[in-house]
Amino acid sequence: MGLIFHNLIKFHDADDIIRKNMKVLEDYEEIRLSEASGRISAEDVYSRNNLPLFSRSQVDGYAILASDITGASYDLPVRLELAGETNIGEKAVNFPGHGKCIKVPTGGVIPVGADAMVPFEDTKADGNEILFFSSVNRFNELSNAGIDVIRGEKILNAHSMVDSRNIAVLASTGIGTINVIRKIRIGIISTGNELLYPGDPYQEGKIYDSNSLSISAELLKYPAFNVKDYGIIVDDLTKIRNAIDKSIDENDVTITIGSTSAGDHDMVYKLLGEKRPGIIFHGIRVKPGKPAIFAMSGEKIVFGLPGFPVSSMMILHSLLIPNLFRKTGFEFSEVVVDAITGGRFELHEGNTDLLLIKLVRNGNGYMAYQVLGNSGSISRISKATGYSIIDSRTSFMDRVQILR
Repeated sequence: MGLIFHNLIKFHDADDIIRKNMKVLEDYEEIRLSEASGRISAEDVYSRNNLPLFSRSQVDGYAILASDITGASYDLPVRLELAGETNIGEKAVNFPGHGKCIKVPTGGVIPVGADAMVPFEDTKADGNEILFFSSVNRFNELSNAGIDVIRGEKILNAHSMVDSRNIAVLASTGIGTINVIRKIRIGIISTGNELLYPGDPYQEGKIYDSNSLSISAELLKYPAFNVKDYGIIVDDLTKIRNAIDKSIDENDVTITIGSTSAGDHDMVYKLLGEKRPGIIFHGIRVKPGKPAIFAMSGEKIVFGLPGFPVSSMMILHSLLIPNLFRKTGFEFSEVVVDAITGGRFELHEGNTDLLLIKLVRNGNGYMAYQVLGNSGSISRISKATGYSIIDSRTSFMDRVQILR
C-alpha cells in the first residue's frame, strides 16, 4: 500500500506521479475520416497525392502562353484566337500553341503547355478573338500541382488530435480513413447511502447525485474517451468492491466518487489498498480536493475523487483530464487567458489552490474574480468561466492565468 491520507503530497508531485504511470495505449482502430474529429492519430500520415491534385486556374479567364502578350497595352492590345474551352471536372487538354487561348473557369484544369491565366476583366471578346490589354508573368493566376502539399509529405503527426483543419487536408489528398488510438475506456462509480438518482422522488436526508453526470458530461466532450456509468453503490464493502472490480476488469481507468477520506465509514481507500500495487498516493496539498486518491491494479488506473462537487470537478480538470490524454500519447493543454485580478484571492498557505474564476471583459483584456463558496457549493461551478492553479508559495498576485 502506498502513502495514506496523513502523508499529503504536493500538487505538482501528484501530477508527476500520475504522468509517469500513464502507459500509452498501443491499440488502434481504422475509422472513417468523417468520424475522426477529436480522435488521436495512431501514426504519422503522409499525403498520397499532390495538393492541388493538378495545375488549376485561380480565376475565370483565358489560359495563354505569357510570351504571346508581352508588351500588350490598352493602346496596342494583343489578339489571340479562342481555340476552345474547358469545364470544371474535365481532364486536361493539350494547349494548341502560340497565338491561341483557351477559356478556363476558376478551379478548372490548366491545359497542358499553357503557362499563365488572364482574368476575363482584363480582356475583351471580339468575335472569335480575345483582346489582351496588359502583359503578365509566367504562372500568373495558376496554382501548380503540389504547390501546397507534395505527394509523400507528412500531413499529420502521430499522437495528435484530429481537427477540422487536419480533416480538410487529409480529405483533399484523397485519404478516406485513418488509424486512431482506440478510445480510453473509463468507468465511473458513485458511492454513498445518501445519494438519489436525479428524477427519483426526494427523500429527507438524501441528495441527488450530480457528480457522476457532470463528470461523465465533461469527459464525453472529448471523442477520445468512452465513459460507462456503474450507477450509485451504497456504502457496503462487498458491493463497492464488486463494482470496483467489475470496472477495473472492463475499463482502462476507473473513477470512484466519494468515500475517499479516512473516516470510519469511508471504504474506497480500504478497498484500493487491497490491490497491487494499490494506493500510490492518498491526499494532496491542494484546496479543494485534498482527499484525492491515485491507485493501480496491475496496469489499470483508479482515481478516487472526493464527494464534494467542486472538489471532484477541480481535480478532474487539473489532474485527470490532462493525464487521461497521456494514455493516448497526446499532450493536452487548455486555453490559457491572462487576466488582471479584480480583488484579493482566498489562498491557503502551504497548499496549491484551485480557484474557480469568473472573467469579465475589461477593455482589450480581462479582469479575474474569484467565485467564492465552499466545496459543496454546486452553483459556483456554473458561475465560473474557468479556473486557476495558484502555487502554494504565492501570497499575492496582481495577474493570473485562467484555464478554460
